[in-house]
Amino acid sequence: MNKGQEFWELVKKSTGFGPNWDNINHITKIDPEKGLSSSDLEYLEGTDAVMVGGSDGVTAENTAEVLELLDDTDIPVILEPYSGEHVVGGNGKTNNFSASDYTAVASVWNGNEENFKGKHEQFFGSELPAVKQELYNEIESMVGDGLTGRAAKNIAGRGLDNKLLREAYIVQNPESAVAELTEATEPVDSETVGQIAGAVENFFDNFDILYIEYSGMYGDPEDVEAAAEMLEDTTLLYGGGISSEDQALEMLDSGADTVVVGDSFHEDPEEYRDTQV
Repeated sequence: MNKGQEFWELVKKSTGFGPNWDNINHITKIDPEKGLSSSDLEYLEGTDAVMVGGSDGVTAENTAEVLELLDDTDIPVILEPYSGEHVVGGNGKTNNFSASDYTAVASVWNGNEENFKGKHEQFFGSELPAVKQELYNEIESMVGDGLTGRAAKNIAGRGLDNKLLREAYIVQNPESAVAELTEATEPVDSETVGQIAGAVENFFDNFDILYIEYSGMYGDPEDVEAAAEMLEDTTLLYGGGISSEDQALEMLDSGADTVVVGDSFHEDPEEYRDTQV
């Protein structure tokens, strides 16, 4: 690939639009702490997208290792960082934001204030502008005087806007690592799930995703039904405990746009294949 082709590939990746959720029913969640090997890639052939993230033992470095392996596939990759360093860090050649197709920034609605808005103030206020500057520098270096600084900055800005997914999160397993870290120790009932979904859809309408996360245990389809009734433009994800096609279909039939499967991928790849719908 020559320099001109490299530039246009960068522009395409920087200014692409959000995921086409109509084509994404099944997401595989890969925990960087649990790792990924090249031999694992064959199991991903039936999934529609991959989400990379976790809450325990995740670093910028092990995240970069997973992203580097996924770069050899055509599967859309969503980075779901727990902290800003997982975004701005990387493998020494590029940051993890640039190495993924999209970055989902989670805001936990039934956790503590830090994970609802606190850490996002630092992320959007200081860490994300640093990524934007890095992207701008990369674009400008490829074309030299052939692209004005303003144009390069505009491309970098569009890249940030189109790659970011705002994700409202409801944590429903109080025994999970993410519940402990975010202090989401009290699951909410289905009625409250519906109320949160209504707020996300109608008041906080900048959210792209509402994610109901049971993290390791199979959850209540009534939660999904309650949320789905309130959502029209917001994409509804369900994740937690899915280990069969029947469970995946139950959550989709209950109103989820997409199911997220993680544990069975790491623990039993053959079982995991049965969840692909």
